[in-house]
Amino acid sequence: MPATEAMIRAYLDCALWSSTDDSGEPLDSYDLDPVSRDALVRELHEFVDYVDSLGIDWSDHWTAERLAHDFWLTRNRHGAGFWDRYYGDQEGARIGRALTEAARAFGSLDLYLGDDGRVHVYGAAWEPDNS
Repeated sequence: MPATEAMIRAYLDCALWSSTDDSGEPLDSYDLDPVSRDALVRELHEFVDYVDSLGIDWSDHWTAERLAHDFWLTRNRHGAGFWDRYYGDQEGARIGRALTEAARAFGSLDLYLGDDGRVHVYGAAWEPDNS
């Protein structure tokens, strides 16, 4: 299943809302650099494809938008995400653990406000597409 526009919006909104500038204000009032946006969207598509390839059926426990939101929170270890929605032996907890492992395989990313006044992304897992 490819990432939908609603998933992309949820992912980008979560990334901007949960990231802050040097004064501690959320970055959600700034424009996202187009190259960084493309990289974030590409990784969301890759995550959804990866989860599908693992056979993880999340659809009974997460909406598509929540999956995207939790991907950002979990991969960046924000203290919330896939692993904290269900507990113990619940099926959702088992799926959440599998999604957590999948998300963490992507590494963490950070957003920052560039000198151009736009939000940019960097991190160990991210490499710009220079093609």
